[in-house]
Amino acid sequence: MKRQNNTTLSAKICAVILLSSMVLSACADTQMTQEQKIPADTQPAQEQKIPAATYMGGDNTSAEVCKALKDAGASHVDVFQDWVTDFADSAGKNAKLEDNWSDPRKLKADTGKCMDGWEQNHDYSDTDCRMTAFLLLDGMLTAESTEKKYKVLI
Repeated sequence: MKRQNNTTLSAKICAVILLSSMVLSACADTQMTQEQKIPADTQPAQEQKIPAATYMGGDNTSAEVCKALKDAGASHVDVFQDWVTDFADSAGKNAKLEDNWSDPRKLKADTGKCMDGWEQNHDYSDTDCRMTAFLLLDGMLTAESTEKKYKVLI
């Protein structure tokens, strides 16, 4: 049961990192030529550019993503970078996740190897998608309580 929960958590962490990098890379190229200004739905499929993605499997890509996050005004990027480095040094190395940008359709991670690598140094995951979003968007996202006091039902 613990292994299944850890697999799910590892997959979620991989997904957050992948989606974050895809979003950031999609916004990276702001200078466009006249040919690129044609709406995507009118361009032939072979001419449409697909955003690059990364697992942030090393220092180069994580530094690029973290710089983009800082430039965008994200909060606590240093903590996020620590989380990414920890993931890359454990799960990423075990699964041989590369430190480069690639076509997202070509990215294939062995989540089992990611989980095994994570469990070599950790007995739980201390981050998840929600925590990462609130960390990076601190001050921009808020959550309000809908009740004054919550009761725990057993």
